[in-house]
Order: sequence, then structure tokens, then C-alpha cells
Amino acid sequence: MKSGQIRIAFDLDDTLIIQNAGYVEKIVQYKLLTKIFKVEKLRLGTKEIFQFFEEENCELWIYTTSYRSIRYIKWLFLVHGIKLNGIVNQDIHKKNVSLTILKYPPAFNIDIMIEDPTAFV
Repeated sequence: MKSGQIRIAFDLDDTLIIQNAGYVEKIVQYKLLTKIFKVEKLRLGTKEIFQFFEEENCELWIYTTSYRSIRYIKWLFLVHGIKLNGIVNQDIHKKNVSLTILKYPPAFNIDIMIEDPTAFV
């Protein structure tokens, strides 16, 4: 991480990946492969918000409690035209965090964690 650079992490389920098909991005790249491998769609506006933060010189990460593979998560974002700086899935979290909490962003030098707002109700 460059000096002064902010590391922002997003959760996947119910934050960037939602079930309501009316509010998801259309996949423009690799359409055939995304159908074969059943790639999930991202919430509308995800690409734009990632572009904004990238222009602001932020590192963009995913931090999820899911067991989706790192390879799959990279592919999921690449088909949407988004490059990630880092990914923490449940396997990586368990290897690096000895606490019994779902997520611990400081363990990965994450400055801002963007979660599903209903997860805290």
C-alpha cells in the first residue's frame, strides 16, 4: 500500500451481490463464459463506485465470510471490468485471525469496511 492510500473493503452477499434481478449490472465481457460458469451479477452502480474510489487512489478489496474461491472472486469482478487489489475470503480470514469474530478488517490493514447495512439490525 502506498503512503496515504486508503484501503477500502466491500462485503459480497447483500452488499455487492443481491438477489433482486432488477438492480444488477449487465455483464458486457465474456458473456458466454459467464453463462457456462454461472457468474453472479453485481449490484447496479458497483462499477461506477469502484471507478470513483480508484480515481481517488484507494485500494479496493473484497472481504467476505463466504467460501467462494479467490479465483472465482477475481473472475467475478474481471467480467464486470473491475480489478481488485486484494481479497479476503473465509479461508484466508480463518488462517490470519485467531479471534472468533466474523470479520476483523485491521488484520488486513483495511481502513474502511462496507457491509450489508441490515447485518447490524
